[in-house]
Amino acid sequence: MATPLHKRLSLPEWYILDIGWNPSRQRQAETLLTLGNGYLGSRGALEESPVDGQPGTFFAGLFDDTGAQVTEMINAPNPMSFVLAVGGEKLGVTAMDVLDFRRILDMHQGLLYRETLYRTTIGKRKIHYESLRFFSMANPHVVAFRVAVTPLDHALTFTGRSTVDTSVTNQGLVTEGAKRHFHLYDFSNVDGVSYLCTKTLEKEVLIAYASILTVNVNGRTVRQRRRKFEIAVDKGQTAVFTRYFAMYTSREIKTRAIRSKAMNTVRRAAAAGFDELVARHARRWRSLWQHCDIRLNGDRRLQRALRFNIYHLLIAASPHSPSGYSVGARSLSGEGYRGHVFWDTEIFLLPFYIHTMPDVARKLLEYRIQRIAAAREKARAHGYEGAMFPWESADTGEDVTPTWHFF
Repeated sequence: MATPLHKRLSLPEWYILDIGWNPSRQRQAETLLTLGNGYLGSRGALEESPVDGQPGTFFAGLFDDTGAQVTEMINAPNPMSFVLAVGGEKLGVTAMDVLDFRRILDMHQGLLYRETLYRTTIGKRKIHYESLRFFSMANPHVVAFRVAVTPLDHALTFTGRSTVDTSVTNQGLVTEGAKRHFHLYDFSNVDGVSYLCTKTLEKEVLIAYASILTVNVNGRTVRQRRRKFEIAVDKGQTAVFTRYFAMYTSREIKTRAIRSKAMNTVRRAAAAGFDELVARHARRWRSLWQHCDIRLNGDRRLQRALRFNIYHLLIAASPHSPSGYSVGARSLSGEGYRGHVFWDTEIFLLPFYIHTMPDVARKLLEYRIQRIAAAREKARAHGYEGAMFPWESADTGEDVTPTWHFF
């Protein structure tokens, strides 16, 4: 029997809570509950992607500008999409009655837990729903989540689909509209291993996802070999869905090898199993906190706020971050400032990384060094000697400050 998901969490002093479903707080909560490992960042959007949500999956330093007024960080396909239905009703906060709802970001272990009590509109059946997800700090290319559903008062048959949501877009101004920065490049399903690869429109970078879905009912685990499935679950019985991912880009893996690399990685992840992957991930997080935690006496709210800021620094940049990567003004938590790196980034961030992770501090400095030619050209264009770093920069080091901003 799988370990109950809530029993994996740390002590409450490490929690950021989202209690009670409130659509008006949805996007704020998605930002606060962001997960990441320095290579990948993922907003805390619900698995069913309700209306007005803003799912976001961001690869550190991956930019594109086709269809946009300025270069921006790409909102990549969403791997957290997971849709279940019963009797034609979608399990979701906008489709069913929500009797109870809570989410917990466990900052100590980099885990996002969710618990929801649903009541169907047809038949008034109660369903207990839990999920747990993480973006591995032990292996930055591995992602996993688990969903557990339990019919409380009647046997039910669940239907579902397991996909990567490619409908996501970057949010634009009124003059831009929504923007998709990629197109489908490759897709396959071989022996229950799904593979999806997209290519960015301007830079032609491949973004590859390999995934495996397993289902456990009554102690028996099977791999789902089709995108759509149907599972019968007795009253009081729990169906456990576990999805494993391997995610790469062609920046670090050659195009001809990216498919096999992703598929081999996800097979190894699934073979290790969810419990082992969570354990490896949690050990790495505990090690990070041993070096980075700052403990205060007396004020619990201030202690939590301080840890929250440290947590976001740890997911924004880590030893897994690409070489020469720097941190955008909204880190990997959203599209604010289009993912741009501001001229004063090092003033605010370098002190923390120098004292906790010097190798990461070095990467931030390498970002500037590798783009010094563009900074010197900007200085010359303005009649100055030396180097003039732009107010906002992206991957090339050129100035990408929106022209409608005035300073």
